[in-house]
Amino acid sequence: MADLTEKLSVLDKMSDSIMKIVQAGKSMAEQFERTGNTVGTAFDYICGTAAVASSKVDGFAASTESLRGAAAAIEKASVSAAMRRRSWPEIRML
Repeated sequence: MADLTEKLSVLDKMSDSIMKIVQAGKSMAEQFERTGNTVGTAFDYICGTAAVASSKVDGFAASTESLRGAAAAIEKASVSAAMRRRSWPEIRML
């Protein structure tokens, strides 16, 4: 009987040890899931931020192109005005 009690005691201890391993595994799986959710949220934020940054760069490029066009128009108007000023004395002489 003592032998049977000892075997049952060993089985009981093994059962407790296995239960602790199972609980640790569950805890680890839950932690992995939380980590995955956090990484997913961070990735979504990074993607959103990248999209906003890309939009801002596109807007900057469009603004730069607009400024180039305006500068070209101003230069053209300046050249035309200079040409008109040079031609006025000739017109007056006629």
